[in-house]
Amino acid sequence: MKKAAFSLIFALLIIVTTAPMAFANSGGPYSLTVIVEAPPDGLNFSILLADGTDTGSLYGSKRGREVSYTYYFFEKNDLDGAAVQIRANELILDCPIPVLKHFNDTMLLDIESGRFSQGKLAFRAVKLVSARVFFTLIIEGFVFLMFLYRTKRSWFVFASVNLVTQSLFNVFLFSSGISKFAVFYGLVLLPIELVIIIVEAVLFVLLLKEHTHRRAAGFAAVGNITSWLLGILLISFLAI
Repeated sequence: MKKAAFSLIFALLIIVTTAPMAFANSGGPYSLTVIVEAPPDGLNFSILLADGTDTGSLYGSKRGREVSYTYYFFEKNDLDGAAVQIRANELILDCPIPVLKHFNDTMLLDIESGRFSQGKLAFRAVKLVSARVFFTLIIEGFVFLMFLYRTKRSWFVFASVNLVTQSLFNVFLFSSGISKFAVFYGLVLLPIELVIIIVEAVLFVLLLKEHTHRRAAGFAAVGNITSWLLGILLISFLAI
């Protein structure tokens, strides 16, 4: 039983660690997303390319206190020597864009210093993944309670399985950059969500003893579908 459970978790680990690479190599344009925290009203965001071309004002997607601006381009070196231009009332900033290293790059821009921050982005990633896992545990914990699971052992199994699967899932979500596409991300991640349902269903059937196997599998399906649907709604309002 334990070998089967560890094998499933290992299989899920392989999927969520290789999927971002497959996503990055699937074709399509490169992208740079710049996140601005608490921007002033009327902020105008554009990119000035090295050849003097101005992209014009880019649309900002607001989530919580953050506004994110995404620019798509087709050649890896298109943004070499480019700069972000910020205009808002009396604020005028020209911020050189650092060398991009990934297919989909995300950076934080500190308006006060006029600099991009990568170190803060790492801390932000940990914070957002932790928050998403926490909310998922709350949502699925409520469903778990509705399925009449009460013993300490059942709740320990629930917490352990979900901490592993949801942590891996959210690391993939953040690292792949899929969450930038708020409208479509629920459909894009549906195959991964189905894999998680299957993995958790098998794990809960193997490890939960309080009720029948059918109820354990049913919870895995209902709990994950519920958190998936609510996640589609929340992603439009929460930070990416």
